[in-house]
Amino acid sequence: MYLPNSTKPQSKVIPHVFDLAIESLRVHLEVLQQAWPLEGWAVLHKARENYHPVISSGFFAQLCPEEGLERLIYQHWDKAAEYNDYMYRPLSEQEVVSLRSQLNDQLDVQYLFRIPLYDSRGEVVGLLVAACSDLPFYRWCTMCQRVSACVASVSLMVSLLDELGAAEVSLGAIDSSSFQDVESGVLNRAGWIYQLNISEATDKLNDKNSTSVFVVRLLEAAYEASDASIRDAAALVGGLVRGADVVGRIESNTFAIIANQANPFIAKRLHQRLVAALGCEEHHIGVGVANCSESPSLSERLQLARSRAQQLLGKAEVSTPKQAA
Repeated sequence: MYLPNSTKPQSKVIPHVFDLAIESLRVHLEVLQQAWPLEGWAVLHKARENYHPVISSGFFAQLCPEEGLERLIYQHWDKAAEYNDYMYRPLSEQEVVSLRSQLNDQLDVQYLFRIPLYDSRGEVVGLLVAACSDLPFYRWCTMCQRVSACVASVSLMVSLLDELGAAEVSLGAIDSSSFQDVESGVLNRAGWIYQLNISEATDKLNDKNSTSVFVVRLLEAAYEASDASIRDAAALVGGLVRGADVVGRIESNTFAIIANQANPFIAKRLHQRLVAALGCEEHHIGVGVANCSESPSLSERLQLARSRAQQLLGKAEVSTPKQAA
């Protein structure tokens, strides 16, 4: 659910580029493995003075990132051999014991080496790490020269992750102001429709049809849409939905909910929660829902839900005389 402090719609552009960058790094590891067949490769990204695994292959892919790979990166490098900024060391006895327990005694690795990755300013942005069973020092020096071009390319891709992170922060600041409804703190109509389109595209991409749409409509004749009441209604609705759901104010007296991955059973349960908690009959609130089995189009589900919410309010208007002006 998007609340006042996190109203930025989930960007599908930046994550898509992130995915492409990760895929490019995977291809780089395959090229490195062909040029220099070793027991494993790993790329780590530096963030706030710590290194975090991005992608790995072979030996490293079998390790728990926190307990295996990261420990190998930080420990026992004080006495490592160095050649042109590349560092090389054997596994320590403690590491051998720990790794054998993780890998059921299937350990073919004896040596590690790591290569710093630099951005265009010469600052370290990550590490390229390799594991090998037997690599004489002279051969290691020769092969490091052969793979230098690939290392430079990996450095560029890891630098791109930093740039994408900065771009995402900038986009977040823009989106938060342009897609947030000031009165309620949830998404405004533009932000909610944006999210609706993303959910529809995601459903099609994954060949799934699992998103339900809810519309909560307040009877205008019995509901004074003050700033306080709008905030209260938004907070109440937001507190009832799941964390992955998206709430937006699409009209002055209407909130809409995108319930992602909600099959008809989940949609029914959520509908019951909304009706019970909002006190729909007492407060003249209509809650309409259209689930994923009723229409392949999310836009059509939105119209169905709106129509049903309005029908419920029509009944409320008949049973509740309007106050004289």
